[in-house]
Amino acid sequence: MCVYDDYSPLLRVRPDGIPDDLKQLPFWVVWQLAPGGANKPKKVPVHPRTERPIDITRRGAGCSFSHAYESYRDGNYDGVGLILRREAGLVGYDLDGCGDYEAGDVQPWAEDIVRGVGTYAEWSPLRAGVRGFGRGDLDPGGPCKQGPVELYATDRFLTVTGHRLADAPAAVVECGPAARRLQDDLRDVGPRPQVAATSAPCRLDGATTTIVERAFAAANGERVKKLWAGDLERYPSPSEAVLALLQYLAFWVGPYPQRLDAVFRSSPLYRATEDVRQKWDAPRSRATWGAEQIDLAIGTCRSFYDPSAVPLNTTTPVAGEEHPPRVRTGVQLALLVRAWERARCDGVPPGVTFGDRVRWTREGKEKLFALCWQLGRRRWGGSFFLSRDTAADFLYVDPATTGRWLTDFCARGLLRRVRKGSRRSGRASDYVLSGVCPRAGIRADS
Repeated sequence: MCVYDDYSPLLRVRPDGIPDDLKQLPFWVVWQLAPGGANKPKKVPVHPRTERPIDITRRGAGCSFSHAYESYRDGNYDGVGLILRREAGLVGYDLDGCGDYEAGDVQPWAEDIVRGVGTYAEWSPLRAGVRGFGRGDLDPGGPCKQGPVELYATDRFLTVTGHRLADAPAAVVECGPAARRLQDDLRDVGPRPQVAATSAPCRLDGATTTIVERAFAAANGERVKKLWAGDLERYPSPSEAVLALLQYLAFWVGPYPQRLDAVFRSSPLYRATEDVRQKWDAPRSRATWGAEQIDLAIGTCRSFYDPSAVPLNTTTPVAGEEHPPRVRTGVQLALLVRAWERARCDGVPPGVTFGDRVRWTREGKEKLFALCWQLGRRRWGGSFFLSRDTAADFLYVDPATTGRWLTDFCARGLLRRVRKGSRRSGRASDYVLSGVCPRAGIRADS
């Protein structure tokens, strides 16, 4: 399982909750998180047979649900998804940042869409969005995206969790006319309406409360408190106050736009400032005004709070987890490295820095990979699998380069390679740092 942050682990796929009409289609893929622009993770569709990213527009892309789910269940990937193909006769919609899975709350504008389309709908893997699937088609020349609403019928893939909304139908039903009406709404009236203004206090879910409490307890907590409460005295305009609060919150939330959007919408600054509410969902050239502010806040945040700094000296699984999660992406590795740098556990190997400042000496590269291994063992225990793509994401170099390094390390006994098919069917080659490598700083008991 890939942990997004300590508040919001990805939803596990619930196969029994997925309608049979969807599971019978041959257009399934698996996906995994990977670093995206401005430190935003993205979902990369992968074919479980080739274990490589796929072009979902290519004819023949996809596989059976059983094949995709088996690969996901083995722990190789972060979820499963369905490609929307014209021959399937499906329409899919995706509503971003419209609710909270733990609380079971969906914002009114999203409820209206779910009720109006009237087909199967479920929670997204990140627990803050909703998507639905129904039978029908769309106007090929009509709009497919406006603000937080996306609507597709072909050449797109949507993640599937099986966590159905409580009030949504359990079956995939005909929704063509309703979907086209929604498409007309995107054309005629722009983005969906934002949450209505209210002076009543906002009920915060546990995750948001934790974030806000941490922000208030920080050294600059008093300033954050005033901004959160809507005190604009220090700022020339509400827009500048919004960006300042988003930048403070981004550190605690992490590079996750949907979660940051949900936290900000719960603030009195958003709820009590009419100018901010009116602008937040207003369309811009590529996104809404609010989305642009979130991207700017995340992009200018030099570091993010790292909850993994606390448990680095233990391999005990988080309470309630079936097994310790396995590191899979450069985003997670980067978080671990920041924790290591902050905690100075056993000292960072001499001469080693991170990102694009790595000193590419032979010894330095060995120590850096050894550090990755130690970080993984300290955080989660067990084997630490390091693919060339994961290493490339972490080190900010191309996969071909890390592939050459890993192969060289194998030849010199620094790595043990698990070849395709030797552990489980369809598994791509992984590299596991061996347990004894004094030159790279790994001891037999480390």
